[in-house]
Amino acid sequence: MDHATTYDLTIPSDRDSIRSIEPFIASIEPLRMLGPERYFNMLVAITEAVNNAIIHGNGCDPFKHVAIVVQCTSREILMIVRDQGHGFDPGVVPDPRQADRLLADGGRGIFLIRQLSDAVEFHPSRTGTTVFLHFYLL
Repeated sequence: MDHATTYDLTIPSDRDSIRSIEPFIASIEPLRMLGPERYFNMLVAITEAVNNAIIHGNGCDPFKHVAIVVQCTSREILMIVRDQGHGFDPGVVPDPRQADRLLADGGRGIFLIRQLSDAVEFHPSRTGTTVFLHFYLL
């Protein structure tokens, strides 16, 4: 069985907290195994997931937090983002490539997360949503 090294960060649901994601990710040495392009894709995907958790999941409620967990093995990097919102159905989020959505101010986060990650799982519940972002090491 492959041993996982785990790193975690909990941030308040404040839009300014998003600034702490890049330094946290940069401090995790095993993430460099992804190479520059995949590292950048992973950084964008995790930032979008955290941003969604702060804004849409927790509604920027200062009494709620977002938990970020990064698990690294020799085969995979798994990033887990948990909010304390009411959950949502990712299947009803409109595709931002639809003609009526092309000029919308938002609505691209989930699309980007899906495009930039190797695999994504959404686990909504009444007490929040947990998003699993998988990045496989080749």
